[in-house]
Amino acid sequence: MFKTLQRKAKAIIQKQPICPWCLGRLLSNDPTHFEEIGNSIYNSIGMKIPSDCVLCKRIPQKPSIIQELLDDLSLYNFKTFSLGIITDQLTLRIDEDLLLKGGTSLKRGLSLFLIKKIEKDLAKIYRPYNSEIIIMLNLKGDPHFNISMKPTIISINYAKYDKLANIRAAPCNKCNGLGCKSCNFIGKIHDMSLESYLLYDFPFQLNSSIPRITWTTKEYENSGIYGKGKILYLEINKIFDPIKAPLLIPSEPIKGIHILCSKKVNKKDVERSFVQTLEITILIKHINESIIKKIEKEFRNKDLVIKGIAGKQWTKRIYWVKFLKVEKRKIIFRIKCDSGINIYSWLGADKSMTSKHIFPKLFEDSKIKILNIDLLDQDAGPLR
Repeated sequence: MFKTLQRKAKAIIQKQPICPWCLGRLLSNDPTHFEEIGNSIYNSIGMKIPSDCVLCKRIPQKPSIIQELLDDLSLYNFKTFSLGIITDQLTLRIDEDLLLKGGTSLKRGLSLFLIKKIEKDLAKIYRPYNSEIIIMLNLKGDPHFNISMKPTIISINYAKYDKLANIRAAPCNKCNGLGCKSCNFIGKIHDMSLESYLLYDFPFQLNSSIPRITWTTKEYENSGIYGKGKILYLEINKIFDPIKAPLLIPSEPIKGIHILCSKKVNKKDVERSFVQTLEITILIKHINESIIKKIEKEFRNKDLVIKGIAGKQWTKRIYWVKFLKVEKRKIIFRIKCDSGINIYSWLGADKSMTSKHIFPKLFEDSKIKILNIDLLDQDAGPLR
């Protein structure tokens, strides 16, 4: 039996320089003995063990890179993890060519090795689906690990007791809210508002990424928010301790604002899609009843792709468009849509200006001037 393994091993080694761990892996499906089998065969046939391996890059024999991964993971507060491996197609083809019946593929072998190490040393649970931490081993070039967390969502219930307190931050005066180096690509300035606290101070306090804020209501300047307050959601992509994060939010982050409650919530429990009804008054040339009917039909349950900076995109929905009044060139209509839609851009008009670059195409031969946009209501809708 052992002579058969030796013969097969020689055929493999002559094709590619591989380490003992990979040799044992290609010949066996027992991950606890890959290294032992490979070393035994190398010693028995008297061949020199190569310093590197074209397949696994000698990850199992590099305790320093494994320990670095364990040290990095110990900074995070999590229970479950999943693991993936990225490699190039050439390596996979070589592995498939060398793999014998009863052996273990490269990705499966490395996954079993790393999963066992993390479970044993950190007492974490491997869960391939819906895990808190995602670990990716990249074997392209110099091998390295990437760690990403399932986004942490924090619900904040806040109330304003001083009319002079600001909820929203002012746009950056250099980029007008688009995002630039001056504002660290946030688009808002660091002023004495609740929003700027959440965008600047809180991430610094947590050593986390900049959160994405979902507002459940539109705040008007100098308006008071009392009673049960209002709710906003923070979605944070990278945070070391998501469990303690809500506890670090002070009860009064800025003067005039009380935090009534802050807690970590599951994505499925968050109503992240908010529906708003807007009443819009515009001036438009070349409009008639047939075009109005086309507009109502065209944009009923219409999905729009909203583009942001750095190529980021969001899909928002228009549920209906209803024209209320048409007289001369003045038109009033209502639109029900997901919050976050730039109505000016949707209509193809620059804010407070006339634009010749009209969108949708139904307006392509016209000029639009938006006179007024009123927010009638904004209700939390179902998560979609």
